[in-house]
Amino acid sequence: MRPNPVTLPVSSVSLPRLRCFHSFPMFFLFLIAACVLATADVSKAKPSPCSLSDTEFAGLNGDASTDVHARSEYQETISVLLKAGKFEQLDCLADAARSHKELFPGGMWKIHAIYSGLEKPPLHPTEEDWNTHLELIQRWVSTRPESITARVALAESYVNYGEDARGPGFADTVSNSGWKLLSERTAKAKQILEEASTLPTKCPEWYVAMQKVALYESLGPSARQVLLEQAIKFEPAY
Repeated sequence: MRPNPVTLPVSSVSLPRLRCFHSFPMFFLFLIAACVLATADVSKAKPSPCSLSDTEFAGLNGDASTDVHARSEYQETISVLLKAGKFEQLDCLADAARSHKELFPGGMWKIHAIYSGLEKPPLHPTEEDWNTHLELIQRWVSTRPESITARVALAESYVNYGEDARGPGFADTVSNSGWKLLSERTAKAKQILEEASTLPTKCPEWYVAMQKVALYESLGPSARQVLLEQAIKFEPAY
């Protein structure tokens, strides 16, 4: 005869299982909570100011102490922002860099790197590239007339546009039309800078741009010395 099966109490079989199943929801709740906290910590550690995309933020936050390309990528990202017409973001970045006196490792001011990304079209520009670039910054000035950054960038662009017409050679290699265009574009830059000087926000790069104008207008050493002393008084560390 087959022995009768042993019948165990219900509690002796189901209780451990019930305890096991009961623990799973609690485990997942703790896991979800941990993930939420970790995500919050990452977001807090890496904010994205000035409404930048992740790609733009990454391009502006390379470690220049270890990456030799970080500064050039910074300038390229600024150039991309200009090309995309993101004037508000550019003003936000420039205002923060200027007011906080942000520096790269080694001492270069980030506001100067911003202007380096704005002062001319990238690579070797054609006449069409220059026209597009100047129209973009002029639209920035028109859209945000209180922006000191837009006006200084426009002035420096005109100086560089003049240098482009002059060419890189010695004085005796420059054509009459080259000298004429350099003079006209430098005069335009000076006018823009004089208008910018009346804005409530001031910028140390204004003096850099005006020194370039003084160079091409052949101002005497004494006048350029006065300009330099004004610049040092305004921001001696720039």
